[in-house]
Parts: sequence; C-alpha cells; structure tokens
Amino acid sequence: MENKKNKIRGLICILFTIMESTIEYLMEEEDFLSLSKNTMSEILMEFLIFNLHQFSRTFYAWFGEKERNELIDDVMIELLDDLKHKNKGELEERYANLTIDSFGDYLDELTFKSILDDFYHYYNKREAEYANYLDNPKEGEGLVGTLLWEFGNKIAKIMNREKDLGIILKVFYLGAMWTHFGDIMKELLLEKEENC
Repeated sequence: MENKKNKIRGLICILFTIMESTIEYLMEEEDFLSLSKNTMSEILMEFLIFNLHQFSRTFYAWFGEKERNELIDDVMIELLDDLKHKNKGELEERYANLTIDSFGDYLDELTFKSILDDFYHYYNKREAEYANYLDNPKEGEGLVGTLLWEFGNKIAKIMNREKDLGIILKVFYLGAMWTHFGDIMKELLLEKEENC
C-alpha cells in the first residue's frame, strides 16, 4: 500500500514539475504577463486538467482502461487533497526539492477555489471533449482537430485571442512538453515492490 502511495506521489511530483515549467515559460511571454490573475488562474487550471488528460491517455495505452481509471482516480484524490489542504511548506516537504512558489503567485484565490470545488466536473467535461481529438493529424491533413492544436485554441480563446497562431503555437509547445516525462512515469509505475 505504501509503495502505491509513493508512486502516486511521484506522479503528482511529475505533474507539479510540468506545471512549474509551464508557469516559468508563460511568465517569460509578454502575451501572458498582461493577463489578470483571474484569467491566469483559469489558464493554469486548464493546463493542469490537460496534463491529467495526457496522463490518462498514456496510462490507457500502457495499462488498459481498468488500471488507467484506478490510477487517475488515485492521482486526483491525492492531488486535490494537496491543493486544497496543504500549505506551500507542506507541499515542499512532501515533494522534496520542488519549489511551488510560482504556482501560487499567479493564482486568483477565488477562481482557484471555485475550480477546485468543481474539479471533477471540469475534468470530466474536458476528458469527454479531449477524447474527440487525435494525437496526430491524419496523413495529408493539418493540425486542426488534434489534441494539442485544439488545446492551444482553447487557451487563445480564454485570452480573447481566438485563432491567434502565435498563442496557439506557444501553447502547442507547452502541451507537448509533458511527453518528455513519459519514460520517468513508466519507470515509476512499473517499478517492482522490492525496489521502493
């Protein structure tokens, strides 16, 4: 049981690392710096849910539906507990060497709290939407209709810059970043009990 909890915490650590990299990138972009905290909170929560969806797709490919559902449920329970009930110091202690300063600095507390309160609703809504998109375009077709393109368009729309190719491509790049953690996730999940 403790081994499973450690694996779930490892996955959340990966998720927080991706989120921190996302924030660092966004804070270097003038387009994002001019946004209100409310809009930035909405964008960060969209990225969080998007990355959870990416985890879900990956887990499904590796383990099938049943184990994917169990893993995502466990990750979400632990993640929501962390985000709702832990202060920054407790999170830094729990996820050693992870600095979470930036995550809270760009969140509007009311927006963040309202999204967390309805997190499963937001997640399930996005999960159903994102399931309709392809990972890669069909041969000879463009990127429209692929997951990363449509996610980029969603973020551009939140920014009131719908169809802005510059914003869409920046988000496309960020959305693709999580794939670099695939090998780490797989190693963590497939690790044998005695190695933990």
